[in-house]
Amino acid sequence: MACVWHAVHHNSKKAYQIPPIMNKILFANLMLLVFVLGCSNPKDAPQAIFNGKSLKGWDGNPDIWKVEDGALTAEIPAGEKLAKNEFIYWENEVNDFELTLDFKITQGTNSGIQIRSQKTDYNTVTGYQCDLDAGDEWLGVLYDEHDRGKIAERGGLTKIMANGDRETIPFQENMALLNRNLKPNDWNQYHIKAIGNRIEIRINGSLYNIIEDYEKDKHDLSGALALQLHSGNGPAKVQFKNMYLKTVEPKAKIATDTTKNVAYRIKNNPLFSNLAHNPEHDGATEYAYVPPGFEMTTVLQEPDVRQPIAFTFDGKGRLWVAEAFAYPQKQPEGEGKDRLVIWEDTDNDGTFETGKVFADDLNLISGFEVGYGGVYASTAPDFIFIPDADGDDVPDGEPQVLLDGWSIRDTHETQNSFMWGHDGWLYGVHGVFNPSKVGKPGTPDEERIDVASAIWRYHPLTDDFEIYAYGGSNQWGLDYNAYGEMFMTHCRSAYGGGPVTQVFRDANYWTQNNRHTNDFIYSYGTGAFFYQTNNDQNNTDEPNYMKSIAAYGHGVGGVGKGGMHSTPNMWGGHSHVGTMVYLGDNWPDEYRNQLYTNNLHGAQINREILEEFDSGYRSSSQGNEPLYMDDENYVAVDLKYGPDGAVYINDWYDTQHCHNRDTEIWNRSNGRIYRLSYQPNYKPRKADMGAATEAELFDYLSDSNEWFSRHSQHEIRQRLAKNEFKNKEAFADKLEPKVLDKKLELAQRFRYLVALYAVDGISVGSYKKLLRDEQAVIRRQAIQFITEQAIGFSKQFNGEFLDMAANDPAADVRLMIASLTQNRLDKALSEEIISTMIQDPRNTQDRFIPKMLWYGYAQFVAQKSSKELKEIMESAQPQIFNSSIVHTLSKESPEKLYDIVNNSNHGQLKSLIIKQLWNDLSEGQDREFVNADWWQKLKQTDVTLLDENAQSKLQDLIILSDNNGLTNVGDIRQMRINKGKQAFAMCATCHQPNSAGAGPSLKEISLLYSHPDPKHKNNLKLKTDLIQWIKKPGKKRDQYPSMPPFASLDAEVYEQLVAYMQNFGQKTHEEQKKKK
Repeated sequence: MACVWHAVHHNSKKAYQIPPIMNKILFANLMLLVFVLGCSNPKDAPQAIFNGKSLKGWDGNPDIWKVEDGALTAEIPAGEKLAKNEFIYWENEVNDFELTLDFKITQGTNSGIQIRSQKTDYNTVTGYQCDLDAGDEWLGVLYDEHDRGKIAERGGLTKIMANGDRETIPFQENMALLNRNLKPNDWNQYHIKAIGNRIEIRINGSLYNIIEDYEKDKHDLSGALALQLHSGNGPAKVQFKNMYLKTVEPKAKIATDTTKNVAYRIKNNPLFSNLAHNPEHDGATEYAYVPPGFEMTTVLQEPDVRQPIAFTFDGKGRLWVAEAFAYPQKQPEGEGKDRLVIWEDTDNDGTFETGKVFADDLNLISGFEVGYGGVYASTAPDFIFIPDADGDDVPDGEPQVLLDGWSIRDTHETQNSFMWGHDGWLYGVHGVFNPSKVGKPGTPDEERIDVASAIWRYHPLTDDFEIYAYGGSNQWGLDYNAYGEMFMTHCRSAYGGGPVTQVFRDANYWTQNNRHTNDFIYSYGTGAFFYQTNNDQNNTDEPNYMKSIAAYGHGVGGVGKGGMHSTPNMWGGHSHVGTMVYLGDNWPDEYRNQLYTNNLHGAQINREILEEFDSGYRSSSQGNEPLYMDDENYVAVDLKYGPDGAVYINDWYDTQHCHNRDTEIWNRSNGRIYRLSYQPNYKPRKADMGAATEAELFDYLSDSNEWFSRHSQHEIRQRLAKNEFKNKEAFADKLEPKVLDKKLELAQRFRYLVALYAVDGISVGSYKKLLRDEQAVIRRQAIQFITEQAIGFSKQFNGEFLDMAANDPAADVRLMIASLTQNRLDKALSEEIISTMIQDPRNTQDRFIPKMLWYGYAQFVAQKSSKELKEIMESAQPQIFNSSIVHTLSKESPEKLYDIVNNSNHGQLKSLIIKQLWNDLSEGQDREFVNADWWQKLKQTDVTLLDENAQSKLQDLIILSDNNGLTNVGDIRQMRINKGKQAFAMCATCHQPNSAGAGPSLKEISLLYSHPDPKHKNNLKLKTDLIQWIKKPGKKRDQYPSMPPFASLDAEVYEQLVAYMQNFGQKTHEEQKKKK
């Protein structure tokens, strides 16, 4: 039963689907109460510390504290004043613990929760106070009732050193977003976790504060628990109920080697307070720092393994390693150097002592997976299959080219991160600067699939290939969580706002240079770089592609401006390689179902906490990283948990970290594979899926290590493909009741559902039951499986889909329904679903649903009349939907836009269109609009209908038209300079203002492309030259790498960039002139 606590506090949506946030909270506490009453191990259980009826167990002033409506209550009546703070104390002290309670507080009231404190009397206490108000200023702040006052502001991770020095890394500075789930004048949930020197505060599931306090004679590790009513004037009232305390046993301290010098980042980085020297190891892992109890060991190292670019485990638990000797250059035909090597732990002692070469003539391998009688691998420009049907580890013949046309222009963004999906497809990712035309050998260009940046998939039985989702940067890493939700990580993550992206089928994502495969995707300005973590759907400058789910980024440009020890670069920098959602059974439970990614420049593993948010997740780094390697050669590429539940990491091991096409600078002699395990639980484990009986495969589906469940599903599919699954119907009959068993843990039901789909055991009737299941995860996955099949099949569920679009309480289910409207339903139903959902206020502020609905509606815009478009835009709730229509019309059918703006009295819509017209008409390229009838009518608009910004834009257009564009030019130029400065942030990674970085300085470039006189005609030619260079750069200087092209920015963005750069150059010219 201990899992109930974990499920409630870390995955409540997945465990119990109650749509409104407070219903989820109240239901969670009800489940906790059931848990407490029936628990067989009360020591580990959360205990109720308030009975809801009396003050039993609490000590406070009875004139102040009382029980009212089942809640512990204190108030200051209107017109009265409370002279001193009043505290009520719980009867026991606390050490390491988790506390959850519901609170209700009136506006203007201040309260708090004292923890580990020292009691003096009812009015005085010293120690930590987790502050509490209605959200205005103090909620989530950590205050010290000693003499330190406010010691940790909300929205950050603060470390206080022994000498009192403080370092804060902000993770959320937008208080409106932080308080987004707060319900004024209603019940909210407060959660405090205090383990050792670390305290975490969450409100309604949102992380508010983390502090690690080591200040000598100031930090407290035990003491009283109390509630406060702050002194002041009435009326003021605070109430508490549903209070549960879980005592956490302190972990035994693991002895570490204290004779070595501790790395600088360990001593000074708040993220690494939990790390200590790797125990008793020299050599390859000598400079590793791991959490207490963990151990990093070397599984393989040079000369046994070199240049390990990818690895995987087969069904026998053997370790397959791809060695990329050719990287970064494709070798001449027939001269491939890359290898696939199989390593085996034959005696099950944890040592992979036996190795054999499977293939040694591969050419530019970057990813692979094992299955269906062979190996699928990327050797760009080819996607190949190496057959080994008899499983003797010797290829049956030459590799078969299944697909070709993959670009090798940028060889560090070729196909990678292969993964078998829950649907039987093979998934992978492909980077942004390798635009490709992919198809089977011999396919004409016009029939090939355009693949730029993408998540792709290939079906091993049908040979089908398709784009699963569009976009992403230089992504390298892909994995599922326990509920089948997909995530990826990126290099250059700053452009998308953070390291982690949640991957939805048929979605469109940010890219590093805003290159978009689909023409209905746009961004204003640089879009992707200037992210807002709340993805504001009512912001008309919000790009309509989907962005990172990260609450904050990890720095920009290598380790970021300011160096590794600046804020926020303590997270390690922008480059993330490998994605793992840990679902093994070796690491402690607190690490489970969280995402981990190698931070390349930080030489660490970033630990990303996945928390439900809107229709998806939000990820956040909260410290407690599981690994830091104090070795400048450490270049981790991927990470995966194996059959033993431990995590394996492949290390390229080289002083050269970043991609460079120069083959001579790479060290070809090095490479390592490590194992990061939790030693108290570690035990090697044998596996042989091919030899398992069908009954054993069934049992593996409920194994504590997800590795066995996924490999069991993979083995089932392979046997079915060879007609070697003997009892398919009986197996399905055994699975279906498990899928429908609501008493089972949700993740377990999901595993059984995946297996049932694999054996084609879900009937139409069963699907209809699943669509009515009380768990959103089951409903959502049923929709996905139904719509993996032809529209002719899915038509049988049209009624259910339409009903779910209108009425399903779960946002993630509604998002799945919205995603169907692009190409997985008949067109009429798609339009009806969009029309229904776009008017639903529940969908308006969601980060993903409005954008997904736009992706579906884009196909209908061209065929709609202006009257029809006006009607849907006037009824649509989210502005991002309307912004997308307006942007599309401005490029393809401007006459419809003119008609709509003059025939609508919808102020918000008119404002939006007028701002778009300013973008289109103020560029000075086409001023014929001044004589148009629609313009003369628009000039008569009642400006009181418009927002302030639109009023200004309309006035500017009138000025331009009345003066035929000859005035206000200076204002337009200054506007472009200002916006260009913002846009240049995406370039500043390589081009520092006054010093060279990865490329020449801004100063050097701007002097080349600007004339000292801003009015000189040569500036026009220089502007053209600079824009062409940005779009299609060459290589001018030997000391700098070639700049990547930025060929797909909006035209206005080029104007802004050049305006800023030329202005910078002209100021520099002037400064140099003054010095002379």
